[in-house]
Amino acid sequence: MKFGARSLIVSLLCLAAALAVGLYCHSGGAPDRHCRCQPAVSQRPSRENTRPIPQPTGGGRRPAAGAATAAAAKSPWPLPASVDGPTVISNEWQLRFASREAMAKFLEQAGGRPGAAIIDYDDTLLSVRIKVGSREVLARLERQLDSRPLAISPNHRFSLPATTVSPADLPVRASYRPYGGQALAGLGIREGSNGDWGRGVTVALIDTGIRNPELFAAGQVAAIDLLADDNGDEDATAAAWHGTAMASIIGSQDERLPGVAPAVSLLDIRALDDQGRGDGFTLARGIITAVDNGADIINLSVGGLDDDLALRLAIDYAQENGVTVVAAAGNEGAGQLDYPARYPGVVAVGAVDAAGQHPDFSNSGGEIDLAAPGYGVYTALGSQLYARLNGTSAAAAFVSGAIAGVMSEEGLDAPAATGLVICFAVDLGHPGRDFSFGIGLVNLDRIRDRFTAYDDLATAGYFWQPPASAAADRPANPRLAVSVQNRGTTDIWDVDVVVRINGAARRYRLDSLAPGESQSITTGLSLAELQQLGSAAVKVAVSAPGIDDRHPENNLAAFYLSR
Repeated sequence: MKFGARSLIVSLLCLAAALAVGLYCHSGGAPDRHCRCQPAVSQRPSRENTRPIPQPTGGGRRPAAGAATAAAAKSPWPLPASVDGPTVISNEWQLRFASREAMAKFLEQAGGRPGAAIIDYDDTLLSVRIKVGSREVLARLERQLDSRPLAISPNHRFSLPATTVSPADLPVRASYRPYGGQALAGLGIREGSNGDWGRGVTVALIDTGIRNPELFAAGQVAAIDLLADDNGDEDATAAAWHGTAMASIIGSQDERLPGVAPAVSLLDIRALDDQGRGDGFTLARGIITAVDNGADIINLSVGGLDDDLALRLAIDYAQENGVTVVAAAGNEGAGQLDYPARYPGVVAVGAVDAAGQHPDFSNSGGEIDLAAPGYGVYTALGSQLYARLNGTSAAAAFVSGAIAGVMSEEGLDAPAATGLVICFAVDLGHPGRDFSFGIGLVNLDRIRDRFTAYDDLATAGYFWQPPASAAADRPANPRLAVSVQNRGTTDIWDVDVVVRINGAARRYRLDSLAPGESQSITTGLSLAELQQLGSAAVKVAVSAPGIDDRHPENNLAAFYLSR
């Protein structure tokens, strides 16, 4: 698999740094670009030595009158080709300027022009959101105004990820296993151990807003509403509760279903309406607002199909300020990720079920960094009020909470904590980084015990392996492959692997597995044979002599495949 030269270079640098301090830094494959396994990297300064988090502000203040400088020489505006379709907001545009002075002059000159309405602007992005009656109005503004934008782009639609894939469209259907209320255990969090996780860390949630504050401690949530003209819908659909569900996963203090990091501070930024709809410019303003109000991590359980100018600039701003941005991969069952998960540097998260399988709705692609619980997940919405969720939205929220927990427990800044979370994820599917799981499933137990000697041999899922000799002129007939990983910190020798397919057993042997290493075994079951059989019950068991396996429960795996 190819993930680009940049990823390879950063992976090698990460490995060199880890080896320099005597640590391994992989999950069965090369280290990732986010990888920060060494404990002394980028220690997080205490809050006492940094500026206090400012009170929430809305941003987007108008530049002072008369601040404009002399206009640049007249030249044609960079008008894009005609853009239309369901992914853009009709006749809405984003205009980016070279300076605040240029933007101020535009606002001064364009205000009140016939057929044009300034909806919003942001002086950090140096951008204006404008609605025009037609493309011709833009051309008229070009002729009449002195201030010239550097770039013009449509304002794109974004929304909560929605599941659109049909199981009938899939070549192979799997029987998925819901997490229920065991998602924290699935992340390697020991019961009752995370009560203080997240203390001193701020996670910004840019979503539909938190509707039920009783899930959180007094003062735990600070709210900013970027949709001040939208007072909410009292009869709103379930989408309106999406923000509450994501916040609950990250930092709820509910006794039955606590969040990953219950002591975290939450910055609740409402940028999606009660139907879960939004736009690129407002999301961008949410990111700027989050950074300027002290966020360490930004959770974006939202997606769209297009690269959006303002959103891309805002994510660059967050990364330049050391803020980790976590985003959902999307739920269309597609071979590419939604934006903003597709942007470089964003921690892109896909979903996994309780059996370590990739659900059919979770988008795949080379940008995937991590997998997290996203099938049949229970979350608290209020006192004795719970919901069951499927989707990469929940997966992203689990990762945001995990990074917050590592920050507080390890004393690291957000980029360093993000690196640890990625480096010590457990491998799933194809050994090493792949298009479905990225590096693998978040496992915080491995981070906590990375300096302790222990054995942990585990099954690591399955995938379909194309034959190496497949000819170009005939379809490949892939075979089922199963993976095994050493998730402990000591070498394991003479690994015995037993694979049963519809009751028929076959034994395989692996000579050795280094700490973190994964290997795969290709079975005799081909996709063509599965189609003939109609279904297959697969069981995998792994063992090795002389080891004291910390987690014997992950030595066994069972899954059911059907056509």
